Amino acid sequence: MGTARAGRGAWAGGHFNTARWWLAWHRRTPWHLVTFLDDAYRLGVLRSTGAHYQSRHASLQHHLAEARPAGSPAPRGSADQSAAG
Repeated sequence: MGTARAGRGAWAGGHFNTARWWLAWHRRTPWHLVTFLDDAYRLGVLRSTGAHYQSRHASLQHHLAEARPAGSPAPRGSADQSAAG
């Protein structure tokens, strides 16, 4: 059973790395995402809540959420998504 768990963890890590590469390649995230997030945390733009980062500035968070590229999906729980569903 331990081998199966390790295999699933490795598979999830592969999905994460594939998604991270794809997003960076299409200029949706910085290439060095963790470094970017750590810098934003150090500069006070983000705060850390456990394993998550949150924006300290609501107006910046709303601006970034609205400024998504044309054709990209609406964030989960947004008004755009609930109207489409």
